[in-house]
Amino acid sequence: MDDLWERLERLGLRRGTAGLERPAPEARLDIHHLVPGEVVSTPLGNFFLHEERYPLDHRHGRTCLGQVWDVDPSRVEALLGSALPGPLDLRRALYVDTETTGLAGGTGTYAFLVGVGFFEGNQFRLLQFFMRDYHEELPLLHHLAEQFADPPTLVTFNGRNFDVPLLHTRWIAARLSPRWTQTPHLDLLPPSRRLWKSRLESCSLASLEWHILGVRRASEDVPGWMVPSLYFRYVQTRDAREMKRVLYHNAQDILSLVTLASVLGEVASRPLDPARPCTDCYSLATWLEEQGRWEEAEALYRRALAGPLAPDQRQRAMLRLALLLKRQGKREEAIPLWAALAESPRVGLLALEELAKWEEWHHGDLWAARRFCQKGLELAGVWLRGPARRRAEAEFQHRLARLERKLGLWGTAEGAQAGDPSGSPAPPTGEWP
Repeated sequence: MDDLWERLERLGLRRGTAGLERPAPEARLDIHHLVPGEVVSTPLGNFFLHEERYPLDHRHGRTCLGQVWDVDPSRVEALLGSALPGPLDLRRALYVDTETTGLAGGTGTYAFLVGVGFFEGNQFRLLQFFMRDYHEELPLLHHLAEQFADPPTLVTFNGRNFDVPLLHTRWIAARLSPRWTQTPHLDLLPPSRRLWKSRLESCSLASLEWHILGVRRASEDVPGWMVPSLYFRYVQTRDAREMKRVLYHNAQDILSLVTLASVLGEVASRPLDPARPCTDCYSLATWLEEQGRWEEAEALYRRALAGPLAPDQRQRAMLRLALLLKRQGKREEAIPLWAALAESPRVGLLALEELAKWEEWHHGDLWAARRFCQKGLELAGVWLRGPARRRAEAEFQHRLARLERKLGLWGTAEGAQAGDPSGSPAPPTGEWP
């Protein structure tokens, strides 16, 4: 055995730990060594504040920050309808985004980084309030509340459901009065979903940046789902290198709030822009139709149908346009749409019913109306089952019986072949559909 150890020692192996060099401790860099900023001292404690300034012509993706100044707030308010509690002021708005210790919210979730952006003179100022440890939450929240007590408008992305309620919870937990409870709040997520959910698989801010805003983030960015774990590691190790990436992520989010508000404002100001993709035309048309802006909605439905839509979306657009034309009293213009929809199992029975109504009450061709009713009665037995089938068949039989009474076929062999039992009492003749 001794001979073996001698040979191992000649190869450089040593017994025990004596003589081994200790590894150099890993360098730990705190946030102020990596990011320019200042430690703000308050009577309640300290926190770290980082500031950046951008000129109005700073381009974030395809849009400059200053373009939001060209947005007519009244057009945005008209598009959003009753979703706003007060007038918007995008020039004086506070653009807010938080990074938190959890993505589900709740009383145990801290907002360790609060980013706020606003226009000041000919610049856009971005302030990031950073909590280096949990005891710095109180001074951070107090300073944030004092500096931005009553902004004229808030702009967030999903802030109505997450960021602002979370800050309210943290203010209350810190025994401070919650701010921004009555502030007009433009949450950009709902209108983004209304406009782009038909075209995009996801309407997350990252997806909107890539597909709508043309933003390409640098490699130092981090995914949002990683942020809580990176902060927990920072609190344990005091190594802020990953926090520098989190601050970059937060800053990019806030810049995207500005440019996304600008893009939505352009949509609100120019709904009939000829360059708008056909899928977006359909989504915007449904929104304007709900607001009673029927002429614009009709034009957008027609433009959508003139482009390459997916089959399901094309069918929905045809149906909505046909119903809109009927609502406007343009029944004849809807006939080609109803005819095209008549072979669809999803809406074909409705289309056949509308065609029968048109022929009976407006065009005056009772034989054509009868053929549409017979077709509907036939297809109801093929496409439907159970109570839905019985209701549809009863409705078509009722309409068919009235038509055959008008045509003098009630109780005849020809009428019986259509499903009317001979000798049954005839329905009244003056019924309007």
